[in-house]
Amino acid sequence: MRAKMGYRYVEHTADVKFIAHGKGMEELFSNSAMALFNVMADTSCVSAHGRKGRIARISVRAGDENTLLWRFLQRCLSVLEVRGDFAYGIRGVRITKGKELRLDCSLECKDMAVECSKLEAKGISKYDLAVRKGRAGYSASVVVDV
Repeated sequence: MRAKMGYRYVEHTADVKFIAHGKGMEELFSNSAMALFNVMADTSCVSAHGRKGRIARISVRAGDENTLLWRFLQRCLSVLEVRGDFAYGIRGVRITKGKELRLDCSLECKDMAVECSKLEAKGISKYDLAVRKGRAGYSASVVVDV
């Protein structure tokens, strides 16, 4: 049985928009990252690709959830671009609260495989980016500039 995806893509005029869901903040951020990774590449293709996988560690801080999500997704993009990788998984998402919020996680990634490529993600828009808490958990609206 296939696991339910924690995100869905919605219509947007020029870019790619998704709505991610999670029971908690960590699950929401993880699902948001997977939605972003699937904009750039077919993650099942990347994970099945014969090359050896690598880990990229991510750590970001912010004063609120919206800014933390934006910084996190932007950091994912920049790390993958610098390394020349596609990500196919995320693990160990941990959000801690102190004077500010801090997110730490690891991305599972591999060298870019052209056959897995979809769109080039240029950045995460601050327009319409929102993290919301509801009765069933959290949701986030994100627009990816392509």
